[in-house]
Amino acid sequence: MKKISALVLSLTLLAGCSSGSAASSSSASSSTAAASTAAASESALTDLSGVSFLAPSGAPAISLIPVYQLSGDVTIVDGPDLLQSELVSGSSSYNVILAPTNLGLKLASAGKTDYRMLAVVSWGNLYLVGTSEEMLTSEDARVAAFGEQAVAGILFQQLYPDLADRATWYDSVSEASAALIAGEADIALLAEPAATAAISKAAQNGTELSILASLEETYGEGIPQSGMFVRTSDYEADPELYNAIVDLMASYASSVDTEDPSQLVADIDAIGAEQLGVASSAIIGQVYDRLNIHVVWASDHEEEIADFMKLFGLDTFDSSLLIS
Repeated sequence: MKKISALVLSLTLLAGCSSGSAASSSSASSSTAAASTAAASESALTDLSGVSFLAPSGAPAISLIPVYQLSGDVTIVDGPDLLQSELVSGSSSYNVILAPTNLGLKLASAGKTDYRMLAVVSWGNLYLVGTSEEMLTSEDARVAAFGEQAVAGILFQQLYPDLADRATWYDSVSEASAALIAGEADIALLAEPAATAAISKAAQNGTELSILASLEETYGEGIPQSGMFVRTSDYEADPELYNAIVDLMASYASSVDTEDPSQLVADIDAIGAEQLGVASSAIIGQVYDRLNIHVVWASDHEEEIADFMKLFGLDTFDSSLLIS
């Protein structure tokens, strides 16, 4: 079991996938940055401006809040296309890529990427949102879904085959959400925070939507949905740096107060909700616990990851796919 490095952190922070993309890099406001720098000084991790991160919007992006606060070079995209192309490019400018676990590990197992998984970032934020529970069993239900060949789609097809057979598949969660809000679907497979954002937007239009089911609960255990993948040459050059980044992210995630998410909301506002690819800071504060962001060492959870990857045809798991 990997030990928390001496670089880490008794952080005093209290809070803190369409193929088109909106890329961005940012830094926080001066007050938030000052507080973050003070906390980070205890961990000897004070500046991440030389480290480049690529992540999808949603929970993975939210997990990078402390990286933003230390001036990390972060690009957020909507959809998996750029994630995959950068993983396989061989000359990517990104040191760290947060990606669906199945995407990164399948590419690594096929020898198509030099990135390996260092940490699990989120453990299942997939939900069915709709007009009523009756729609879950109705043969007339119109269904919108996203990620047909990704974690979301594969799990949906495994757990709700009847609904999946009738689904209209979209390239991104935002498109599936738009279909539900527009009344073109009765049920949609969505990820938080898009699920709650859709419920809120529909209410403004006079339509009542609610969360009907959690795929994590239906699956029966934690879903190692997204992971942190680091280029092996970068990790080998400076393992303490990347271990400290994991520790930083883990500490921030575990320190968020879901009863009083005001600091989290302030941190998001300092960065900009649009920058993170989310609807609003208030929504993230409301649904943070349903994002299931728990940053842990992948090597400590090899069994869960191996079992999960069987859903994607990886029946024999090679430990070398994980950085340990």
